Amino acid sequence: MEKINKLELYDIYSTWHVPFWQTTWFYLTCIALSILVVGSIVAWLIVRYNERNKPIKTPWQIALEQLQALQKKRYSTKAAGKQCYFAITSILKQYLHAQHQLRTIEKTDEELINYLRKSTLLTQTILKNLEEICTGCLYIKFANQEAVQKQISEHLEMSVQIVQDTRPPQHKSR
Repeated sequence: MEKINKLELYDIYSTWHVPFWQTTWFYLTCIALSILVVGSIVAWLIVRYNERNKPIKTPWQIALEQLQALQKKRYSTKAAGKQCYFAITSILKQYLHAQHQLRTIEKTDEELINYLRKSTLLTQTILKNLEEICTGCLYIKFANQEAVQKQISEHLEMSVQIVQDTRPPQHKSR
C-alpha cells in the first residue's frame, strides 16, 4: 500500500482562474457604460440650459399669433366658418383669462359679456367690440347660418384690436 502512495500522479497544468472583473470585456463594458452615463448627463444639462434660455411668450403674443394664423385661412363653408368662430371666442377667452386673471374660459359667450360688464377692467369700446363678435357669431355657431368671409375678416380684425388694446402699456408700441 505504501508503494501506491508513492506513485501518485500529479497534474501537468496548474489551475488558473481569472475573476470576471479582471477580464478585458468587463473593462470595456465599464468604459462604455461610463461614457454613456456621462454623455446622458451632458445631454440633459444642454437641454435644460436651452429650455431655461428660451424666451417666454406672453399671453397677448400667443393670442396674436393664433389670431393671425386664423386670418391667413379662407373660410368658404359653413363648417369652416363655424370652426373659425369657435376658435376666435376660445382664443379671446383664454387670453382674457391668462392676461387679466379673469374666469372666462368656462363661460358661454353671453355669460362672458355679462361678466365683463360687471368688471371695470375693459373699456366700453373694447367691451362693445367683444359683444359684437359674440353676438355676430351666435347665429353662425348655433343656428348654422353661413358666415361671409368679409364678416369673418372684420371680426378677426376686431379680435386683434381687442388683444392689442388690452395688453400692458409697456408693450403697446410693438
